[in-house]
Amino acid sequence: MAFSVVLTFSGNLEYVKVPKIVVDLIFTLAIPLMLLSDNLFKTGFSFSEQWGARNAYIVAALIPTAYILIDFYRTRVINPYTIVAAASALLNGALAFLQVDGWKFALRDSYAHIVIFIIAAISLAMNRPFFGELMKMILNPDNDAKKALYQKFVASSAIQKAVITGTIIIMVEALLNGAINFIMNYKNVIADFGTKEFNAQKAGVDAAMRPISIVMNLISYGLAFYFVTWNSKNEFGEKASPMEDHFWEALEQHHNPQPTPNSAD
Repeated sequence: MAFSVVLTFSGNLEYVKVPKIVVDLIFTLAIPLMLLSDNLFKTGFSFSEQWGARNAYIVAALIPTAYILIDFYRTRVINPYTIVAAASALLNGALAFLQVDGWKFALRDSYAHIVIFIIAAISLAMNRPFFGELMKMILNPDNDAKKALYQKFVASSAIQKAVITGTIIIMVEALLNGAINFIMNYKNVIADFGTKEFNAQKAGVDAAMRPISIVMNLISYGLAFYFVTWNSKNEFGEKASPMEDHFWEALEQHHNPQPTPNSAD
């Protein structure tokens, strides 16, 4: 979901496309933090005081849920990752009405990491590694020739080991991320649920945890991609990087090598 910003300099309308990551952060982080703040922009204004602490908390939780579901409906892209995102959004919306505090709230706030860990573990048990599904989505073998090459690609023992390793890395990251989030909430969100203080403490933890979570995600998925890329190049040649445009040509050349002009008949 990308939005356009209208600029009216010189009396003309110009449209600048905002990167999706910026829009994501606005709806999933910035707006909820504003709703939970007990001193918005140091003005003394608080949505918790205006709407009631419980109502402000519920709205702050439902806005990211609504945004993710609307984005899912708008794009209509069905794959394991969008399904997980939509399911997590629905779960987040439902859990917003769960009035708990203390360790129960800390556990509830870590649900997304728990879900990823469980899904990744189940995918390994079913011999359908979670990261392998992501690779299929990214590579997008959209014709018969590419589908045939993709099947040979994933049939390689080196690639199978790489996607298993990538899935394990994602599992470990989800476990660590969830544990850190649990501890941060347990130690810092100590007020009773439904109070202005609770919302402010929750906003503080969210502001601290989001950069940490993003960095950990980037590192874990980056490592997973590195293992697949490294194994792919070793197995199919230096040009067989899944993130490069000539990936399919490299696979084709590996499996169906063309004779050189100087080769003997």
